[in-house]
Amino acid sequence: MKNKLDSLKDSKRYATFLRWGKMLSVTGFAQVLVQLAGVATGLIVTNLLPKQEYAYYTIAITMLGTMTVLADSGIGVGVMSSGGKVWDDKFKLGEVLKTGVVLRRKFAIFSLVVSLPILVFLLHKQGAETLTIFLICASLLPAFWAALSDSLLETIPKLHHAVLPLQKNQGFVGFGRLALTSLSVFLFPFTFVTLLANGVPRIWGNAQLKKISASYVDETAGVNENVKRDILNIVKRSLPGNIYYCISGQLTLWLLSFFGTSSDIAGIGAMTRITMLTSIVSMMFNTLFIPQFSKLTDKSKMIKHLGLYFSFLIAICLVIIFFTWLLDDFILSLLGKSYLGLNFELLLTMTLSCLTLIGGACYGLSSSQGWIINPVLLITTNIFSVVVGLYFFKVDNITDALYFQLTTALIPLVITISFLLIKVARYRQVAAV
Repeated sequence: MKNKLDSLKDSKRYATFLRWGKMLSVTGFAQVLVQLAGVATGLIVTNLLPKQEYAYYTIAITMLGTMTVLADSGIGVGVMSSGGKVWDDKFKLGEVLKTGVVLRRKFAIFSLVVSLPILVFLLHKQGAETLTIFLICASLLPAFWAALSDSLLETIPKLHHAVLPLQKNQGFVGFGRLALTSLSVFLFPFTFVTLLANGVPRIWGNAQLKKISASYVDETAGVNENVKRDILNIVKRSLPGNIYYCISGQLTLWLLSFFGTSSDIAGIGAMTRITMLTSIVSMMFNTLFIPQFSKLTDKSKMIKHLGLYFSFLIAICLVIIFFTWLLDDFILSLLGKSYLGLNFELLLTMTLSCLTLIGGACYGLSSSQGWIINPVLLITTNIFSVVVGLYFFKVDNITDALYFQLTTALIPLVITISFLLIKVARYRQVAAV
């Protein structure tokens, strides 16, 4: 028996299991702390901001996500895909990072020109005064500026599985945001102050990310035209889908802004704070699994990894939904008295979050290999799902808005999963040509 144990410990499979076990433990524990800090921050904002201000905050944060997606437009995917091919060459990896950062800053101008007028209109529609609108728009800029480079800088340590320094940085940013938000929103319960408290720690975190990434890249590397061409090819395939994603992702908010009330918007935003818990799983997946999948070149290994990934995701989602159903009254009490009674809506929100988690994971896996779904197919299926949703549901209250979101999420999810499985199934034939 002892000899068998010694043989097992010396085996390559045992070493791999131990290595992944350690990384999952470190990443999972750190992400629990980071996301708990994020949830605590969200609960403080939900409870201390007046409902009207929280409606403004929900609109602004949602638009910040749109601005970030448009500024990226597939550049992050291109950096991960190109970086996965040269991850062990400091100079070439430095070229990939530099090229990605330069491209994203250029796309940021386009993003601001498109997004800010929409943000101004939505805030005006909900009764915000001119000064309030100006302050909210200005306070978004620090967080947006930080978002231009933080995900690209994180790609470098992810490719090298440098989990610990990355998690430490995320922890400092998360708890810095918690401390700054707690103080500021208590003294000054205004949307623009809360947004500034969200953005300033991210700028500090970016400075630390640059130091972490510097260990793995040659900082003297410049823009590589070949890498730029490869990234832009991915952008060309991703941009139409990203633009449509921004429109469809904002559609519920726009419809509620027109047909609903500030209370409806605040309710959706408040329950979304709780779904940040699924971000623990998402961050673990993006940190550990997607960079690993980007390096795979063997079909059998891809199939094996996908089986493990899907089993992990489905099990986690079932656990999340069960505990949401079990503890719904307690969860809603954390959001404040204004949101009690939304038990069924909370369950719908968490189910939607789990579907989004699975869809995002599948998209990340396929794009890490440079596989981008045809935007025509993606947009067509999304439009179909929107038409179906609008036919069956009036988006003038929280419940119908959530049913609409579930409908528009489910059909594209099926397409995304099918695309990933088909690409893996055909991989050997493509590679052999």
